[in-house]
Amino acid sequence: MRRIAFLAGVLALSGCQPAAPPEETTETAPMSDEDMLRARTDEFEQAVNNADAKAIGALFVENGDLVDQAGVMHHGRAAIEERYRSLFEGPYKGAQAVLAITSVRLVRPEIAVIDGTYELTGIKTAEGQDMPPVKGMYTNVSMKQNGQWMLHCSRPMLPMKAPGT
Repeated sequence: MRRIAFLAGVLALSGCQPAAPPEETTETAPMSDEDMLRARTDEFEQAVNNADAKAIGALFVENGDLVDQAGVMHHGRAAIEERYRSLFEGPYKGAQAVLAITSVRLVRPEIAVIDGTYELTGIKTAEGQDMPPVKGMYTNVSMKQNGQWMLHCSRPMLPMKAPGT
């Protein structure tokens, strides 16, 4: 009788195994809009450092625009790609960029204004001489389309002292 009770107990316990720990997933929480915008800025920096004009163009909406440091407007993705392609074949050949965001403002849930600074090193003159690092600021306006933040317009600028200061 003891054996039957013992076996009944073992059988009962064998059916009461502790639950297996939940499986770990590799899913991560969705990125915030600010995190996505910061990641896009990192992609832009990487594209400059890789001299990849096509990757820079892909960050813009089709009808996006760039006003470069000289004040020249480049309208449309193809024109922006061409501008960067000519820079990478010329003065920016081998240049490296560091971008830093100073503020991200969501004007609307699908429109953001990003301000920041940049530093370009390794730029050459037309004669091939090294130039000192170029430090500037930028303002970008991005639009969220189909869950992705895309550049609508970019305004890199070089600060200068106001006359009389």
